[in-house]
Amino acid sequence: GPFGASLGYISVKTASGVKDNGLLVSGSYDFGAAKVIAYFEQDKTSKKAETSKLYGAKVVVPVATNFSLSAGLSKAKNVDKAADTAGAADDATILAIKAVYDLSKRTSVYGLFTNVDNSKGANLGVAGVTTAAGKDSRGLAFGVKHAF
Repeated sequence: GPFGASLGYISVKTASGVKDNGLLVSGSYDFGAAKVIAYFEQDKTSKKAETSKLYGAKVVVPVATNFSLSAGLSKAKNVDKAADTAGAADDATILAIKAVYDLSKRTSVYGLFTNVDNSKGANLGVAGVTTAAGKDSRGLAFGVKHAF
């Protein structure tokens, strides 16, 4: 049907004794003219005083038979893995815009623009690359996806 939901949980303990627990919850509804997706992710590690959280929503619009556009907005809280004090300013807002063109049933090409607003003191970067605290990060990617 048009409704989708998922739940994931992971618990890890490293050899050095660091414990990390992660939770991901998402839900979606396909209205036909657009699909709306909402998600929540939480990560708690024993190395850090605060729990990292990510809240987000995304809309996917099929523009033509083989072409879709999507836009997503996320709020990341307590993202700096090095911060070890409660109340540290380390939040970010993430905007992503993506276009996908299907070449066949299993192959598509895409373009993706991502902007990370670190004005709340975070050092979150595009593709996992960290930046200086408070500095924004932007990325542009193009690629080919093939499902085997």
